[in-house]
Amino acid sequence: MRKIILLSLLFFPVLVFSQTNQWWEHTNIQTFINLSNNVSLYSLPSATDTVNDVQYVVGVSTPNWGDVFYEFNGEFWLARGFYFGDIFDMCYYKGYVYAASSGFNYSDSVYTFSSGTLSRFDGEIWENIPNVDGAVRGLEVIDDTLYVGGEFTTNGFFDSPNVAKFDGENWHPVANNPFVDRPNYAYISCFAKYNGEIYMGGLSPDVNDPELFVYRDNEWQEVGEGIPGLHTKINFLEVYQGELYAAGVIWQSEGNAANAIQKWDGESWSSVGVGLNTTFLYIMRKFQDGLYVGGPFNSAGSTQLDGVARWDGSKWCGLRTYRPGQIVSGMFEFNNSLYMPLFYSEIDPFFSSDYEIYKWIGGDDYNPCSAPTAVEESNIKSFSIFPNPTTGFVKVESIHKIESIEVYNIRGQRILKKNSNNQDISFDLSEFPSGIYLFKINYGESYEYRKIVKH
Repeated sequence: MRKIILLSLLFFPVLVFSQTNQWWEHTNIQTFINLSNNVSLYSLPSATDTVNDVQYVVGVSTPNWGDVFYEFNGEFWLARGFYFGDIFDMCYYKGYVYAASSGFNYSDSVYTFSSGTLSRFDGEIWENIPNVDGAVRGLEVIDDTLYVGGEFTTNGFFDSPNVAKFDGENWHPVANNPFVDRPNYAYISCFAKYNGEIYMGGLSPDVNDPELFVYRDNEWQEVGEGIPGLHTKINFLEVYQGELYAAGVIWQSEGNAANAIQKWDGESWSSVGVGLNTTFLYIMRKFQDGLYVGGPFNSAGSTQLDGVARWDGSKWCGLRTYRPGQIVSGMFEFNNSLYMPLFYSEIDPFFSSDYEIYKWIGGDDYNPCSAPTAVEESNIKSFSIFPNPTTGFVKVESIHKIESIEVYNIRGQRILKKNSNNQDISFDLSEFPSGIYLFKINYGESYEYRKIVKH
């Protein structure tokens, strides 16, 4: 197999800065993002090669070289080649990085490659998965199977409008297609597994289509009353704290529960806290114990957020971007770190005023935060907090293993967090003023709340 000559002229280190209140680590890769493009083009599609421990990232444009196919090891960015065209999504599956696209041309110092709409990269060369007759928009590995969504009607072996499964060698059908009798330009762009069932979302130009479906009883069915609307487009699905989150282009005025993002608990749709002042999001990613979103918003209720926010299950919190009007258009996770492009002149004045890929290294101070949504204390006696009221020390004991506990003050600010792998954990509240505090006990896939009074 031919070995690609790496493009050493584009070999950049990660730079770390220690200025006061530095919440970001600079990675020295410049990116130029055109926010007028299709929403899925600037979400920084990426995939982690878990065997070689590297991240492949596209969607990064540079002033001198155009669009670049990058390899990132957490310390250095390495340009593997250049491409022309649109890559919508990427994932790693059975030793290959798969790319969903409308077709692209790739070149490096050794060879050139013209892609189909579904292609894969083994770390050295690209190859096509042939006969897919339309753009591929979304990829997701579920139960060791690659789910493929897009605008195609066949894979060359059988008719598979908009959705099919691929096992690395062969295609498999996925029941009926809910868009099959609809106008052209419908597509599927995202998948998730929730409560043991497969969900998929996308776009249809038919105003009556629900845009989100669940695979049940050997067919695709709409989810509740769906997420309807002429403008609706579901680009992202994430399961977080026992609920399914859907994000993209959503208009509350068209009968939906909220703008831009809403959540499904298995029975009904609801808004995500006080909501965000936008009707669309560029990106949504679950990362560690939070759900992160980016887009053209600047507030949740009366709280300023500046284009990127973290949802913790009860409230929205901002990340310090040092710039009013900041818009975060993409994110990716690698080696337990979250990366995103920021307009960085206010963060590191040493650099020029363009977008740069940064690693988020912020701590527990996620202010500003919106007020927590109303929560009910659990009636299930699965844990106890004592003494309550308290003057200082508090102990939590549970019949289940506790993953972490968070403590919030009456303004909704998180003041403490402790990770745990036990059934009991202690806190010292003596340094905090008297008042009512909210304890959030996290068990991994579930959580409970309890109020405590501190004298």
